[in-house]
Amino acid sequence: MLGRSAHASWLPFTGQGAWERWSSLLLLVIVLAALAAAAKNLGPAEAGLTNHPGKIWLALLGGTSLLLLIVKLHLASQRRLLQEISSALAAAGARADRMERFSFLDPETELLNRNYLDRLFGQASKWLNRSGNPVTILLFELQQNEMAATVDYLPVEAARLLRANFRGSDYIVRIARNQFLVLLPDTSDAQAHYALKRLVDKLDHWNLENEKLEIVLRHQEITCAPGASLWQSLEELEQKLRRTTAPDEPVPESAMVSQASHESH
Repeated sequence: MLGRSAHASWLPFTGQGAWERWSSLLLLVIVLAALAAAAKNLGPAEAGLTNHPGKIWLALLGGTSLLLLIVKLHLASQRRLLQEISSALAAAGARADRMERFSFLDPETELLNRNYLDRLFGQASKWLNRSGNPVTILLFELQQNEMAATVDYLPVEAARLLRANFRGSDYIVRIARNQFLVLLPDTSDAQAHYALKRLVDKLDHWNLENEKLEIVLRHQEITCAPGASLWQSLEELEQKLRRTTAPDEPVPESAMVSQASHESH
């Protein structure tokens, strides 16, 4: 490729824009030829041009060709300027898209972050009202004991288990350091329970392999019908989850994913 590029640089009248360069060269030749012919045929100054119609036509031809050449070069420069502006705008748009995409990603887990919720809930609400199929929202909180609280990779492991458990069409969002939201489109409450059972098995397997640490996820869930406010549903889930984590209040059985199985070990 390098050799071809170097060879192409020596051929200015081939490739893209060749017609433009050839036509400019042709106009330049016509201008020079007309000017040369006019200079050759011009007589003494006192003879004037009125007695030499050929000189008039040569002068008109040369002037017209020169004007066309100037206009053509101006249009070519404007076209190049527009192309440069278009390329710059496209590059800026691509950079903006990349920055926006990165702003929606949690760098630690590579999951979507809370900044994406507004877009996600907007899309999900439109689909919910259009299709009429329910949407289920699961809110998980990673419970950590004193030993686990010092381990930074537990949220990453929890995120990996959630990603492995749910479908590719489901959305997993890390909304806080130890909290994850999972939105399940076209999913009823009963269908969501199957996914929760699979998650319990994955958690049990991970905890058996890691005897010194364990991952325990509290969760709350809600199934939204058409017309429901997803933001209001999330607020309701967060309130329920805060109540279950109150120190003086027992955790309801429905809020536990795998804690019961760990207490029996």
